[in-house]
Amino acid sequence: DVLNGKDTDKIEKCIHEYEKQQAEYDRRFYTLYNDRLTGLLPEDKFTMLSRRLESEQQEVKSHIAALNSQLDEYKNEESQIQRFLDILREIKD
Repeated sequence: DVLNGKDTDKIEKCIHEYEKQQAEYDRRFYTLYNDRLTGLLPEDKFTMLSRRLESEQQEVKSHIAALNSQLDEYKNEESQIQRFLDILREIKD
């Protein structure tokens, strides 16, 4: 790789971790919902907790989007550098 592959690896690892968090939020919301349906959780507590979960989940989605954008930029930059190097090789030969 022309760019530091460790950077893209780190970004991909972070994306993976955030995606795991996203799945955990889905599981927690499902549990909250079931607790509400069975009467274990009062409606006001359900509303408060579900809003908090939704807010946290939205933050995670934003982080994933930002990291995906950064990863795309790295890959685009790498592609442009590679094209430039290919042109230089053609000129040299």
